[in-house]
Amino acid sequence: MRSDIPNYDFCNDQKFDEQIKKRLESLKNHRSLVIGYSGNPFVDAGLIAVSVIQKKNAHEITLGDLIDVFRSIGGRDTLGKVFAERNAATKSSFMIFPNNPLTQSAFGTKRTKNPCLKKPSGGLPSFLQRNVYRAYLVEFICQIPKEVNSDHRCISCGRETTLDFNKLELRLEEIRTGESSTRRFGKGITKSWFPLIGTIGNEAQAFPAFSEPLMICSRCLFLVHFLPQITHLMQGRLVVFQSDNFDISRKLIKINLEKFEDQFNASNLETTLDIVGKNEPPGHIILDLLRVLRDYKDDLQESTLILWQFTNSNQGSECETILLPDRALNFLRVLSLNADFSADREIVR
Repeated sequence: MRSDIPNYDFCNDQKFDEQIKKRLESLKNHRSLVIGYSGNPFVDAGLIAVSVIQKKNAHEITLGDLIDVFRSIGGRDTLGKVFAERNAATKSSFMIFPNNPLTQSAFGTKRTKNPCLKKPSGGLPSFLQRNVYRAYLVEFICQIPKEVNSDHRCISCGRETTLDFNKLELRLEEIRTGESSTRRFGKGITKSWFPLIGTIGNEAQAFPAFSEPLMICSRCLFLVHFLPQITHLMQGRLVVFQSDNFDISRKLIKINLEKFEDQFNASNLETTLDIVGKNEPPGHIILDLLRVLRDYKDDLQESTLILWQFTNSNQGSECETILLPDRALNFLRVLSLNADFSADREIVR
């Protein structure tokens, strides 16, 4: 992998864009590769978000769809600039991916005249933050067709993985600093790149078995980066939806994505955006669910919905699940058929 990665020019936007474009276009013979469900709720939420944007079923999503959404989310082909800016703009990124290039303050500073390092006020990243982050995501995408014939398995989805995150991390660090790394190992895949997996340094001090780097495939690492745009805040923690009725989870994720897009498009990004749901009443998720369930006229037999309520911030990681079995969903479905949605407070009460 190390020799495959180009010498990215992070501080020359035009040249960097050309490098990104060339890298992605080299995958033209692999665009039809089907991505598929992973079984991991955080990864599958990202896959469903792609399916919403592409107006396709989630099981039909291909590598070409990932490339197109990354390049053109928001409507224009910006080669991932808008994707990075959307994630940098929301406070949810700091709860999901602390200390990655977008959320780590060391990647950008206000006290400098260097336009590459200078971090604008508000919710916009510095050139360096944005471009290093884009490079990681592009390299994840480029690795997807190579994830075959390996003895290693992804701890998230169980697929074979050949991704050597350590080499990727050290290579991008060399390019960024202009100096050859003296380290054999980087930080590895930590909570900064994938939710709720901790950091190898802290765990290894108490549990020697944790000294081995975690193996997570490039599909999973890429797809979880849709989470900042599709999560909802409830009781101080983020919520991700998972259901064996994929239509229900798709509609709920679509609602959150549309709320985020409305917020992002209406903002001048002078300040970081509040997380979707922060300024809404505690029962607003129930209202969204009622609006979804009123489309179902028949019983939702053997359908369940799980709300994964979590935080992955530097202050601590937590995760709880709220299970709504088919009986609860059917009760809410019947309620929704007779609900007056103009009386939000009465419904929630």
